[in-house]
Amino acid sequence: FLNGVVEQNGSGPTVHLGGQHLPAPASLTSMVGQPVTIGIRAENVQTFTAPQNGAISAKVLVVEPLGSHLLLTMQIGDQNLKVTTPSDFPAVMDGQLWLQPDYAKLRWLDPESGVALQLGSV
Repeated sequence: FLNGVVEQNGSGPTVHLGGQHLPAPASLTSMVGQPVTIGIRAENVQTFTAPQNGAISAKVLVVEPLGSHLLLTMQIGDQNLKVTTPSDFPAVMDGQLWLQPDYAKLRWLDPESGVALQLGSV
């Protein structure tokens, strides 16, 4: 889970996370200025070694080799997120990677009640 705040830019709502922004569904436009929780599974995040359009940067805190894959603990601002990658992915502790979630699999939640605000795509 990641916690952020809904903001508005010229093309629609975004969620501010650790000094960066993720696009948000249009249905969250009415929540500008309010907190939101984003639920995502570790396997639903693409990981890149170089900046990508729409990806956010994150610091590698822990690299756990688990045989068939790596489990990375990533830091975005002051929050941590688990991400899985192929076992041969070039992740190193304290390195920087770029993360892009599968927007169709995100869950947008009210942080107080846990109720789903939006399921899936932006």
